[in-house]
Amino acid sequence: MCAGSGRVLTSNGIVFAWKKKFSRVQIEVDEWEERVRVQIGMMALCVALGGVVALGYLTYVTRDAGTLWRHITNGSDLRALPVWAGVLGASYFAYHVLRRTLALPTVSKLWNGKKEKSGSVDIAGVFSQPALHMVEHAYLLAGRLGTKEASSIHLFASAVTDPRVALLYSRLAVDGRALIEKIKHVLYHKELHSHDASHPDAHWHDALLRAFACAAEAGHRQVLSTDLAVSLAHPACEDVAEVLTDLDVTEQKMRHVAEWIDLHYELVRRARRLRGRAVTKPTGAVNRTYTSVATPLLDAFSRDLTAYARLGAMPLVVGREREVAEVFRLFSAGERGVLLVGEEGTGKSALIGQIAQAMAAEDVPEVMQDRRLVEISVPALVAGGARVGGIEAALLHAGNEIRRAGNVILVVERVDTLAGGLRVGGGAYDVSGVLAELIEQGHLRVIATTTPLEARDFVEHSPLGRLLVRVDVRETDREQTIRVCESKAPLLEARFHVYYSYPAIEKTVDLSVRYVAEGHLPDKAIHIMEEAGEAVREERGKNAAVTPEDVAAVVSEKMHIPLTSIGEDESATLLHFEERLHGRVIGQDDAVRLIGQAIRRSRVDMRDQARPIASLLFLGPTGVGKTEVARAVADLYFGDEKAMVRCDMSEYQGAGALEKILGSAAAGTHGYLTEAVRNKPFALVLLDEFEKASPEVLNVFLQVFEDGRLTDAHGRTVDFNNTIIIATSNAGAGVILDAIRAGETIETIKLKVVEGELPRLFKPELLNRFDGVVVFTPLSVEHVQQIVRLLLQRVERELNQKGVALKIEEVAVHDLARDGYDPSFGARPLRRLIQERIEDPIAKFILSGQLQRRDAVILGYHGEPRVEKAPPL
Repeated sequence: MCAGSGRVLTSNGIVFAWKKKFSRVQIEVDEWEERVRVQIGMMALCVALGGVVALGYLTYVTRDAGTLWRHITNGSDLRALPVWAGVLGASYFAYHVLRRTLALPTVSKLWNGKKEKSGSVDIAGVFSQPALHMVEHAYLLAGRLGTKEASSIHLFASAVTDPRVALLYSRLAVDGRALIEKIKHVLYHKELHSHDASHPDAHWHDALLRAFACAAEAGHRQVLSTDLAVSLAHPACEDVAEVLTDLDVTEQKMRHVAEWIDLHYELVRRARRLRGRAVTKPTGAVNRTYTSVATPLLDAFSRDLTAYARLGAMPLVVGREREVAEVFRLFSAGERGVLLVGEEGTGKSALIGQIAQAMAAEDVPEVMQDRRLVEISVPALVAGGARVGGIEAALLHAGNEIRRAGNVILVVERVDTLAGGLRVGGGAYDVSGVLAELIEQGHLRVIATTTPLEARDFVEHSPLGRLLVRVDVRETDREQTIRVCESKAPLLEARFHVYYSYPAIEKTVDLSVRYVAEGHLPDKAIHIMEEAGEAVREERGKNAAVTPEDVAAVVSEKMHIPLTSIGEDESATLLHFEERLHGRVIGQDDAVRLIGQAIRRSRVDMRDQARPIASLLFLGPTGVGKTEVARAVADLYFGDEKAMVRCDMSEYQGAGALEKILGSAAAGTHGYLTEAVRNKPFALVLLDEFEKASPEVLNVFLQVFEDGRLTDAHGRTVDFNNTIIIATSNAGAGVILDAIRAGETIETIKLKVVEGELPRLFKPELLNRFDGVVVFTPLSVEHVQQIVRLLLQRVERELNQKGVALKIEEVAVHDLARDGYDPSFGARPLRRLIQERIEDPIAKFILSGQLQRRDAVILGYHGEPRVEKAPPL
């Protein structure tokens, strides 16, 4: 028998402890007493139901209320006995229920209570029956196994059998069989003894105290089984932590999923409460007191959101409690108009839906009670205006109806369309004055929405600007977005017949934030959830689970970014990336090495996510391969040479250079660089001749290299986190050539250029933000010959497609390398030489009929081609 181990929890001066004693006999007695109480309660309920049946029978027989009452109160009428027995049964059952729900202490009462004079406060009484059974069964399990001490692993083994905890692990995508096997492995390695009773150790009591604290933090009436499960995920429970770590489950994830389960039950309770309260609300346009009137014209171009909410046609919304409370506060303070300002996809419509649900349940301030929330449809308003003499006339007629009704709060989504943004028949309409007049006269309360840009351009300068109080609806943060996605999961599961795990939702939010540039949270995360659900149903059928890998595949396909798990082929490619790059780039080992290292770090997420994958400065004379390296990386890693955003920095000089990069809000133009990266966030950015850009433009890249982001002229943030930025420069080319001729080493040349030449062109803080500065050296004879062979491989591929072979003599390679290389221009003349000396003559051979299928082209002296005819068949 054990009465504790002296472990306590202190909060606000109150000492909490677990005082309940454990013994096998006491646990069995408690279980027996609980079964007896349940059976007595069920018997009382049956007796109560029998009394109801007896009362119904007497009512049918007597058919008169007075006669019925005399039969019931007449003590000599035996037919009344079942009725009175039913009354006693119902009374006992009600007492039984109330005693269990109201008389028992709650977590909040203990947590916020007064300090006990006698010492510590016992927390055992606030554990729910399922949680208490888990604790008792864990103690019995330790005894059956003959374990020396009952520890957290026994609580863990007992917890996984609870349905609510099983749901928690299911949402965490934990394999149940693997979990049980790992628990068994730990249990069977515990120290044993010969007795059938174990003593709870310190970890056991710490877990129970943490469960109590978790329940208090979550606002639970009692300590639930999920609170105990979360407490066991604490690192102090070493045995449990070892199992969970192996399954990639952390305490934070456990807390999130426990909150998700709480959220699910809360939404169910909210839906029931909404249906219950909405029953008393009129279904038509008239209020409960029948003091309002119908609004036929308004109804023609609007919809009643409170009616939709009563019917359960609007999804329950979470995550906008602060903004809803702000709207309620403003209306209670006497304001007659609220303007919700937020970017598209931040949840303005969902916020209005949340207000509609609160109004349907009358869970609103008095000024908003017994009213309808009616949303205007602007297209329907335009169509209705054509029938009643114009948009202004239609709005005035509707305003008069609203004034007479007295129970309408109007919703105008995209109110900017009524303030100059509405175009009908080629002309712009501004009917904001009509709406403002109705608000100012006190006939109308309005909730309007718009975006920050439209608020600035249209609403703030209109008559509505001084009447509508602005409430900002900002993009949800990571935690809020996860909650929103969790609330949407049941609806999407019913729609697609799939199952969303918590890791999949977490992955959805993280990838949406990191890679999806278009749209805002939570909308863009919800879209990814929908696409993943649809894809999983199509691929694996109904009842399949959506995994993080499924979400990564959707985002990968959508954004053209490799995000899925690294397979064997890709692993081999990454490990040998330098070799593949050297297949296209001759020499320049430092550049190839730096890029290969950066790509491997990026692919396994071992880098600073707030910066570009790599930002490199390539220095060297022209024609040594700086741009070719960029092309090769774009092709080999980003999938296509077209996945390269190229900026010729000589074009970004003087006045207007910044506007070319960032765009202009006044002119309504977008910047070339910012728009290109917004549309192609996974790309190689080549800044050619970097030194030629104006100082103002160079300063812009300080932020890009350090923070991986850039804000354009329209206030939009563009992420460069998934780009490789390569800046090229001819700075120090003369110094490099002279040093090579003098036989100096690469390290000495780099030091001369970096310390002597670069500070004249770039600020030190800009140079320090590059991940690496690479000096490209002039090509050697061997390098040029290798480049010739690479260029001739392309010619060979083109001839092979025509059924013609290409034979290259060694003298041709030497002669082409000698004639095509110029120290001043590097290897660039080679392409032109091959074009003139080889490709042009071959084209003539084909056109004249000298070169046929099965023939061969031989390159001899000076690389000049000749035709070798194939033997006749």
